[in-house]
Amino acid sequence: MTERARQVLADCKFAWSKLEDCFAEQEFRILWIAAVALVRLVGDALEKVDSKSDNSLDSAIKEAFQSRQKDAPIYRKFIKFERDQLVHRYESSVYEGDTVILGFEIDGAIEMVPVDDCLHKSLENGHYAGEDARDVLKEAIDWWEHELDWIDNRATDLRGE
Repeated sequence: MTERARQVLADCKFAWSKLEDCFAEQEFRILWIAAVALVRLVGDALEKVDSKSDNSLDSAIKEAFQSRQKDAPIYRKFIKFERDQLVHRYESSVYEGDTVILGFEIDGAIEMVPVDDCLHKSLENGHYAGEDARDVLKEAIDWWEHELDWIDNRATDLRGE
């Protein structure tokens, strides 16, 4: 079973859940870096740890990479792309904008409330430009869950179980 990869993915889900409610810029940046590193690390855990546990699992992982993963847009154009930018240049596609001021009417008076730009954190470049970074990260998490299920099922088939 893809145990180590699933452990990494669970940690990535945790980081993503914290990003959903994060409104402090530095906290967002640190959680973003952690989540992106983790979503890429799922593949490394598959290749370097889980594949060593079972020949059928190793075959299923190789098959998944050759036929499914290496050309998947979410893998190439987000998981690998964003991780490489962060790790090699400490740059991110996530927009780092100014604080937004929202006005609310409360009891007939207008209250001006500063709202950090973390409400919508757009990706500025690449295939997913304009989309909220957290939504794309969630898509990557969902994609990995589907891939891990496929790999585990394929390994079971190869074992003849």
